[in-house]
Amino acid sequence: MPSTRSLLAALALAALAPAQAQATPPAIQAIRDNYAAVNAQIAAGQYRKSVVEGRACGDFYETRTRWKDGRGVLRRYQTVTDGTTYAGDTRFTTEFWFDAAGRRDFVLMTRRSTPSERAGDYELRVYYNDAGAVIRTLSQPQLPQEEIRTLLTAIDGDWNARSSPISGCGD
Repeated sequence: MPSTRSLLAALALAALAPAQAQATPPAIQAIRDNYAAVNAQIAAGQYRKSVVEGRACGDFYETRTRWKDGRGVLRRYQTVTDGTTYAGDTRFTTEFWFDAAGRRDFVLMTRRSTPSERAGDYELRVYYNDAGAVIRTLSQPQLPQEEIRTLLTAIDGDWNARSSPISGCGD
């Protein structure tokens, strides 16, 4: 009859098997490492930060923040749009992280609202390869693929507008 210790060891090994089978792919791990490194360098004050603010459409205000490394390479870019609708206050945030070569690595897009609109809140994580193609998307709550495609278009819109002045409603 096996001892309690050997049964516990066998259970622990069995629990590890699924985790090992779902190990993080190296490309995703490299992106996560870059994300952590860029955030640590920003916290340590190693990047130059610039901020642009302005009124967007209607009662919405936008803030664009850029962090560049010592070589002038953009390593993080963030747009935050705050506004009020008939249902309450909403904040849309799109954050981009870039690798040392300035290639888009990871994007985190969130929508946060007042309690009356919480059902529309989401978080979308998008991972890119070195060629700029999407290699993984994760959403919370789980979003339909059609909605994810729409949000990917919005991410590209935020990126393409980065150098444009902030102005209202397509002005």
